[in-house]
Amino acid sequence: MQKIYSRDNLDQVPALSVITVCRNSEETICSCLDSVNKQTLKDVEHVIVDGDSDDATKEMILEFAESSSKKISKFVSGSDTGIYDAMNKGVNLSRGEWIYFLNSDDHFFSSDTLSKIFANKKELHDYDIIFGANLLYDKENGCCSMHSPQNVSPQRFLAGGIHQQAYFVRRSLFEKIGMFDEGFRLCGDIDWLSRSLEEEPRIFYSNVLIAVFEKGGASSDFQLVKKEHRSVEKSLMCYPKWVVTKIQIKIYRSVAKIWHFLTPGFLKEFN
Repeated sequence: MQKIYSRDNLDQVPALSVITVCRNSEETICSCLDSVNKQTLKDVEHVIVDGDSDDATKEMILEFAESSSKKISKFVSGSDTGIYDAMNKGVNLSRGEWIYFLNSDDHFFSSDTLSKIFANKKELHDYDIIFGANLLYDKENGCCSMHSPQNVSPQRFLAGGIHQQAYFVRRSLFEKIGMFDEGFRLCGDIDWLSRSLEEEPRIFYSNVLIAVFEKGGASSDFQLVKKEHRSVEKSLMCYPKWVVTKIQIKIYRSVAKIWHFLTPGFLKEFN
């Protein structure tokens, strides 16, 4: 792993480390870097781990770091065994009390997102994880959907929709339960979060809209995501309970679809 850029003269340990892992991301990386750089929260560092890109990604990051960035503290590049190997390297390189992962094709919703999250540090003192909301953007049809988990539980895992862009983790939790399992290709973050729940972490729920992330990328391999997600699900509860919970979720979704189908007509009739 080659260290390309480093600002090691930072004396103060930052409140937050934003970690971005990337490879061949020349089309999106500048938007990601800019969204971090424009954050009004000063007490933040940006750590970037590149998977030895062979397009213009490395050059673009270095140029941004040397000319525009006030936030980038470390930028390294080299081969890795997968996403979670790169993410583990990012955690080890970072220094912040809190850790957040922002993918190279994601960006923060607004320039004051992090300031809103960390507006009252005393309020967050007793918590291990901060959950907020995020937007999933479908580039193909231009549609957005909101994801805002308000009750993170084994049942919520089975329902899906818990994305890594929705939460911040205190560094001490990594020290307690360990790093990402590099045996996973796409669901290592889900596995890590499920393991963290076993430690009964203190969770703070915020209504702040954190990030916008695009549908697609590696996670668009639906069959692999489904396979790995199911293995995580079954580790959370015994098989009979897993089956019952999955049936309950299917019933709920079916009722919800029927309700959404009928409601517009109902409202139109009585307006």
